[in-house]
Amino acid sequence: MEDATGDSAIVEHVDGKFQFYHSKSEALVMTNEPPYDQQKEILAKYDFMGGNITLPDNLPGTVDSVDRMIRLEYYLTTSPEPKTEAESIAFVRSLISSSNVPFGAPYNGGVYPTWWASYIDVSLLFMFMYEKGCFIVYSHRFLHVLISTSQ
Repeated sequence: MEDATGDSAIVEHVDGKFQFYHSKSEALVMTNEPPYDQQKEILAKYDFMGGNITLPDNLPGTVDSVDRMIRLEYYLTTSPEPKTEAESIAFVRSLISSSNVPFGAPYNGGVYPTWWASYIDVSLLFMFMYEKGCFIVYSHRFLHVLISTSQ
């Protein structure tokens, strides 16, 4: 979660308890597993977070949750700041896409594709959602029509 001031938080349910992580200075990135505190320990091993594993030379590329988290955090940390609202929306969609699991990708004996992704423009109060091939835009006033569908 993030608000219009850049204040962000992650709420995670681990072993029957809620864990809360909060930051006003950095964006918080998380994928499915392992728990967030372990994800931060893993990230600390990489050069862009102060560790000694160099990127992009060793940028992991599997559909594994940890690999997806490292890619997303790396791109978020090293990419230039968007200059326009349209560029910001494209930037966020591109970042999220870099961590998606493609439909049909094999994973630990099963297939776990990314069925949906959502992102919100907290300044303009728009929510963008990609679900099963459809891209939908919601606003705080009304539901916009379906923008596009995959063929």
